[in-house]
Amino acid sequence: MIDWKARAEVLDVENETLREEIRLLKKALKGADMPPPYFNLTRSEAEMFNVLLNNRAPRVEAFIAAMYSTEADEPPGEKILDVWICKMRKKLKPFGIEIKTHWGECWEMPESSKVRARELMEAA
Repeated sequence: MIDWKARAEVLDVENETLREEIRLLKKALKGADMPPPYFNLTRSEAEMFNVLLNNRAPRVEAFIAAMYSTEADEPPGEKILDVWICKMRKKLKPFGIEIKTHWGECWEMPESSKVRARELMEAA
């Protein structure tokens, strides 16, 4: 006979452990920095900005994991990431921050742009 109450308690502990692991992974992917308000980024764009800032050349999967890991059953279409990158480029260009596309592979914020972004973030 199965003790359903004990089994539920085990599963609750496992779920909490997994949630904490996801939180730590998201933090590692995104970092804790927030872009200054004058970059005028939406919440989603700000999350993508942090992934770019804290990773060498993140692939689509990294963005989806960082932004939607708790909604894995219904991740967004990959095309929306292209749209957000395009909008971010326009908003960040006046600040000297560039985002490069490596077609079919990944996006990248060059090191010089990361340095510039961090300078602006510290000054804010």
